[in-house]
Amino acid sequence: HLDHHGGIARLLEETVAIRQAGTLSPPLQVVGPPSIGRFLKQHAAAIGLPQTCFSFTHCLQVARVAPGAKASHVIHCKDAFAVALPVCLNATGTSHCWLVYSGDTRPCPRMWHALQAPTWQPYRYTLLIHEATFEDSMHEQATRKRHSTVGEALQAAAALRADVTVLTHFSQRYPRVVRQDSAAGGRPSSVYLAAVDLMKVPLVEQAHELRYVADRLAAALELLGGHNGSVED
Repeated sequence: HLDHHGGIARLLEETVAIRQAGTLSPPLQVVGPPSIGRFLKQHAAAIGLPQTCFSFTHCLQVARVAPGAKASHVIHCKDAFAVALPVCLNATGTSHCWLVYSGDTRPCPRMWHALQAPTWQPYRYTLLIHEATFEDSMHEQATRKRHSTVGEALQAAAALRADVTVLTHFSQRYPRVVRQDSAAGGRPSSVYLAAVDLMKVPLVEQAHELRYVADRLAAALELLGGHNGSVED
């Protein structure tokens, strides 16, 4: 869907602009389903960008460009995927976390199993970014539109043994906190964050160091009264 890939076109334009300014820049590496590759070729041709400005890799071959990465089909539209990859946490490359991004999806046990952090790798923690489009009371809408509720996102977090979970894909007009009745289904030691526009999550060495971010964000959203707002698909 366009809200997930529309911005790539602008990245292509910026990549070309950087090259034209005389800065050595490699092609933009794009990983996605085949339809995204076709979209980018058509867009580049339509606005006169060289086809060499990007390199495309299918989701299921993501390990070719990101060693250790994995992808899995999810339950949403055709060719919808989740992806997971190791992320370096320090300058020496000796410390990593395992990052999982769900994309849009219904609860998907196949993905939970496929994208768990490899047990043979010493990852510091698992960071999950998961859609939570609907409140738990809107389960029927979530099922019909193939999205997840907050509680279902936290169910995924428990299955993936996530230490940090960032919930997203709800309306930014109604920022909210993770309600305790939903969080009860997650791991007690985990950190839960509700994403807001322009939010940055520091890549720290230990997951518990992010708890202060969660606490401050929750306090700000409670002050705004955003947790009483509704959500939209």
